[in-house]
Amino acid sequence: MAYFSNLNYTLGDEDTLVEHQLLPQNAGHIVAIAGSGGRIVPLIAKRPKIITCVDILQEQLDLTEMRVEAIRQLPFSDFMALFGYPEYPVSTEQRQALFGKLQLRQQTQSRLQAFFQKSGWQPIIYLGKFEKMLITVSKLIRFVVGNRLDVMFEFDDLHEQRNFVKSNAFPHKRWQLALALFGNATALNALLYRGDFPQKNRKGSTFSIYRNMFSDLFNQVLCKESYFFQMLILGRLVNARTSMMEANEAIYKDIKENLTYTQVRYAQTDIVTAINGVDDAVDFVSMSDVPSFMPDDSANTFLNNIAPNLTESGMVVSRGHLRVIHPDSQGFNDISTQLVKLFGSERTGLWQIQCYQKQ
Repeated sequence: MAYFSNLNYTLGDEDTLVEHQLLPQNAGHIVAIAGSGGRIVPLIAKRPKIITCVDILQEQLDLTEMRVEAIRQLPFSDFMALFGYPEYPVSTEQRQALFGKLQLRQQTQSRLQAFFQKSGWQPIIYLGKFEKMLITVSKLIRFVVGNRLDVMFEFDDLHEQRNFVKSNAFPHKRWQLALALFGNATALNALLYRGDFPQKNRKGSTFSIYRNMFSDLFNQVLCKESYFFQMLILGRLVNARTSMMEANEAIYKDIKENLTYTQVRYAQTDIVTAINGVDDAVDFVSMSDVPSFMPDDSANTFLNNIAPNLTESGMVVSRGHLRVIHPDSQGFNDISTQLVKLFGSERTGLWQIQCYQKQ
């Protein structure tokens, strides 16, 4: 796939709050899609014995290793400044100096340094293809809506936010127009997926799905606590501390302490191969939306294919956006309906989430 050919994510498109809540404390072995690393490090806060970070792209594994080692080696303020979080602004020269303090594997350090040098040492969280796409879309939205949605980042009370969305002060017609412009498969395919957009299988038009998705988001999550909505409307983060788990200093401290115990491994392969190649049985799998990109046959059988290497009661969490996979779950309990409230707390609003537990 053309989409999976270079660094796609430096911030990410998932809120790992769900996986963090589902993961038992002191689990044995976790296998998880690496992505930017932002979906990995919160899991370390639960003190697993082993976490295997999997990605088909070396660039994503490099960035994940950098995130892990930055937390291990740097104080919170330096970590935040290095990645470009708004609470700790620094110059490009200072960011380069912070990177120079990190001890990484030589090849990892060389590849990342070349990438950051080419990018002018700008804030790292904005350098991925997905993040650049969101910045582009935010300009389109601001052209249509102006700054009339900026007030949504000021609400501290969900009831007040809901009332605003219902009121005439909310730019209903302009917001619908903005959704129509960017919330369609053609635009998303061109902006992000480069022709590899997963074929939609959810009922309804793409527009209606996005309309309902944002309606749910506005009703369930404070916009100031959604980093995705900040990026979509403002083209930047203004509040990372309560919208990004790694930017929460208390969680950061837990991750840092547990890195003296948790063994972090890296595997450049697909996640099914990774799970079937480990020596230790796996207690918890964080699939991300990988099944959405699988051919139908593989998508339908992925649970059965990894079942032999899962522990008894091993848990698998997967996500889907416009294409949602409902695999053959023989030998598993689908516990998704028991977790509706937890799934609703996911702060991007992008995902349909499934959770399966081995019988």
